Amino acid sequence: MEARFASPQPYSSFDDFGKAFPEQGNIGFEISTDNFQSQTSEISMDVESDTRSFPIFAQGFLNSPLMEKETKRDKENYSKQCLKFCRRISNVLLKYILRDEGIANEIFKLNAGVLKNFATALSLPAPSTYELIKIQIETLQRLWGKFRDHLAFSKNKKISIVQQEYWDLIFSKEASIKHLREDIKTLSGLWRTNEGRQLLQEDTVNELLARMMYCSSKMLVMYLILEDPSEKNSFSEGLEKMENFILLGLYPGFFKYYNHKSGKFALECCGKCKVCCSKLLPPNFLIELNSARRGLSFVISKLSEMSAWYGSKPFELVVCLMEFAYNQFA
Repeated sequence: MEARFASPQPYSSFDDFGKAFPEQGNIGFEISTDNFQSQTSEISMDVESDTRSFPIFAQGFLNSPLMEKETKRDKENYSKQCLKFCRRISNVLLKYILRDEGIANEIFKLNAGVLKNFATALSLPAPSTYELIKIQIETLQRLWGKFRDHLAFSKNKKISIVQQEYWDLIFSKEASIKHLREDIKTLSGLWRTNEGRQLLQEDTVNELLARMMYCSSKMLVMYLILEDPSEKNSFSEGLEKMENFILLGLYPGFFKYYNHKSGKFALECCGKCKVCCSKLLPPNFLIELNSARRGLSFVISKLSEMSAWYGSKPFELVVCLMEFAYNQFA
């Protein structure tokens, strides 16, 4: 595997609020291999493609209506569901990144190759792959540890619902990368080897690693939710409004327009609550929301197709996943 520098290439992406970004650049490198060429561009763009490769789809997740009809269940209080979701995903991810095998470990190996190339380009001694994996794990542990602590009743006695600032810590590009930069800077002063400290103290590496960790974190969240690697599908068990939380993870700009109690977005709720009557609500909000839902369907479809094509080939799967992540999230 080789990661090489590349001039920024144009691609279509979505911002935190679901709007299309034309002609955005990548984060300064592209991934290539000696014995494998990414075929993501050849994968069908059809959002109705086969989704059987993800266990959660067997439950009809993708085909469940995103705009539910009014039922008695809609009168229930869903305010704790987001909190439950956040606590569960943080616990699952923090355990998963410690595994010596699996998609997370393959992502870290791929990223390590990129970091080694940057070290060479900066005329710095390159840490070992093992050390670079440890750097990534400890970086994500710091970010996700803060997220978990904000949501823990033992650490935050006032917690009742998930606040926007907590959500943004993980899912907002601007906020998450800001925290990651700070965490990497702190880690650079504490790191155990000279090679690791020198690399982390470079501003360009700090910026690159922060963006890599943001994209890797977001992709791992999507993968863990959709793949649900636990044998009993324990992640999704007992969680309601999952489709809303996945959409909010991809497009955190909608978070302030989500009514946690009803489990609905503004203008689909009651028309009377603070969320529906917010003065900040854009006049074309429903158009933007529907655009984001189409974007969510597209992302789920693409990830499903990648899993179906390369599910038995972890390296090839990770190359496709991270190429997609860097293009869509960076």
